[in-house]
Amino acid sequence: MAKSTLPKFYLSLDKALKNLEKKTTPYTPAVAGIMGLRTSLDAILAEGMEAVWARHAILAQATRAGVLGMGMDLFSKAPSNAATAIKLPDGFDGNALHKKLRDDLKVTCAGGQDQLKGKIERIAHMGYYDQFDVVVVLAAVELALRELGAPVRIGEGVAAAQRCFAGV
Repeated sequence: MAKSTLPKFYLSLDKALKNLEKKTTPYTPAVAGIMGLRTSLDAILAEGMEAVWARHAILAQATRAGVLGMGMDLFSKAPSNAATAIKLPDGFDGNALHKKLRDDLKVTCAGGQDQLKGKIERIAHMGYYDQFDVVVVLAAVELALRELGAPVRIGEGVAAAQRCFAGV
């Protein structure tokens, strides 16, 4: 810690320890963040870590099934249970998709960054998230893609996700 030359943006343990001796803090504490973390950890403990992992795995599996069901491709060959990235068709305006999802359909996803900007759309499925969130986001993505001219099979992504959740 004392030898580190990396920048400290949110917390410097060195400064925190020095201020602790004075019974103060070097910065205004992130009380809301700490309380949010406590609430999240309480929820994880109540659900059980294994159950949390299993829930995220099925949410990810259903999301990927939905993406494939609507006729789109996955970006990753080995996707994570944290998020699913949709590979958008060549020449498709991914920025327009992202904007339509956010502004018109009130669904929050994440676009690509750097060289992937406008080429992928990312759907997160971790945290306070359940199967109905997956169904809603897939329905919104289907509608937005269709409206923007992408070759998408309306209803098929949602149906594939629901079949996944139903175990059929």
